[in-house]
This record gives sequence, C-alpha cells and structure tokens, in this order.
Amino acid sequence: ELGPRSNIRGGIINAIDGPLGLQFAVTNPEPMRGGDSAPQASVTAADRERLRAELLAQLEAEGLAAIESQLVPGEFLATASVAVDETVAETYNLAVGERADTMELTLRLAVVGLAIKEADARQVAQTALTEQVGANEVLQNGAERYQRGPERVAPGSEAVSFTVSAEGSAVPVVDRERVRQAVRGRTIAEAQFALPSVAPLSRTPQIELWPLWVERLPWMPFRIEVIVRASEAG
Repeated sequence: ELGPRSNIRGGIINAIDGPLGLQFAVTNPEPMRGGDSAPQASVTAADRERLRAELLAQLEAEGLAAIESQLVPGEFLATASVAVDETVAETYNLAVGERADTMELTLRLAVVGLAIKEADARQVAQTALTEQVGANEVLQNGAERYQRGPERVAPGSEAVSFTVSAEGSAVPVVDRERVRQAVRGRTIAEAQFALPSVAPLSRTPQIELWPLWVERLPWMPFRIEVIVRASEAG
C-alpha cells in the first residue's frame, strides 16, 4: 500500500494473492519501513501553458526590438502588425505528470512586422492638405506639422491602417515683381497705401528702409526684397 500504511512489523506478510499463492510462500522477517506521505510537485498541463505564455510574451518583446533595430532612417514600425509568423521549435524537458520542482521549455519563433516609410505617409497627408487650399493661395513651405495616430490591423488581414493629421498655413499667391513695381521710388506711407491694390493683405504691410537715413524705396526693383508671411490667425 502507498504511504505510511506500508510500514509494518516483521512476520506480517505471509501470503501471495492469486494462483501463485498455491505454489509459493512469502514472509518479511524484517519490518518494512520508509513509507511516507508528503507533497510532491509534478508537471501539469496548466504549468506548461503558463510557462509557454510567459516565454512567448518575452520572445515577442525581443522580436519587436530586433525588428526595430533593422529599420533604416525614415522608417517606422507598425507595432500593431508585429506577430508570430511561425513556431520554429517547441520542446519541454518534462511530460505532464512527471515529478519535478522546475521545468524548462525551448521555444524558437519567427516574428514579423510591417515597416512603413514616414515620407510616404506624410506625402499622402500633404496632398490632402494641399487640396484644402484656396485657388489663390499656396501652402507656406516648411510650416506643415504632422501627427501620426495609432495603427490598427483588421483581423485576418496583413494591411495596417492609421491616420496622419496635417496642419499648415496658407499664404496668398503674391506677384513679387508686381509688388516691386508698385512701391519703387515711393515713401513708406505711399507704398503702404499702394500695396493693397496689388496684393491681398490681412494687415498693414511692414516696410523697412536701409540705410536708415533714406526716405524712399529704391527705384531699382532688384534692390527691393519682398517677404510674404502667413497670418497668425491663418
């Protein structure tokens, strides 16, 4: 019997169960000792599942870092697309039911993810932004701002979707040569009065003369610099 019930004094065992009992005799001249009951750890299916889940999460994180290290400048990784593509190897050192305090799992995975060129995403957003500009306006170059939203992957699909918000400032299309012709040789007050007829302005134009002692703008148009700035409210 299992456990402490197998501990008996000598001479107690005196028969064999079954047909062999008619041919043989048995006895135990010495007491039987060593039977005991104590908790013994053993491998369960739940143990294996828990170990696999923990190791899987660790390897997925390492796979994500490995993919990010391979990105070239200008690319970003769509983290939502990172997934286990294949289980290369999966080996437990113990079977379910084996007694042990620890268990080992060898797990090798192939992890894949989608890399996207930031410039391509911004180009699409810039095109949409340009379409919002009026017919007589143009986007101020270098003033655009972009913000990318989180990625999403539809179940069963390898495509990744995300949003890109684009902001920019639009400035009116100004014929700089026409502006020069309208203000050349004029005083600051005369030029400020003449400019609204040749360029759409949201405020009084700022005119600076140099050297400071001159009173009129140059007669030569090429000596006049025209700078167009977007309105702060635009």
